[in-house]
Amino acid sequence: MAERLKRVTVSVADCTYRLTSVSFQDEVYLREGARLLNEQMQKYQREGCSPQEAMTMAALDGMVAALKSRDNYENLQQAVFQKISTLDELLTDAL
Repeated sequence: MAERLKRVTVSVADCTYRLTSVSFQDEVYLREGARLLNEQMQKYQREGCSPQEAMTMAALDGMVAALKSRDNYENLQQAVFQKISTLDELLTDAL
């Protein structure tokens, strides 16, 4: 069955963006991402950044968070794999 897509409108930096072909699952992330981006931009503008600088810094913050999340996921995945390997060795020895 084909995934149903929809149109979504979000506002970032007082500009409205109409996106087509958005999955229902991605809509939640898209809206939350726009909200967080706007919050970060407002924070940087209160600190004296121009709108363009604020957008750049907010985007950079988002990329840093994504990279940290990726690293945490990879570390967790490696730890789980090590635990499974240890359990496998213990079970093999016990049998």
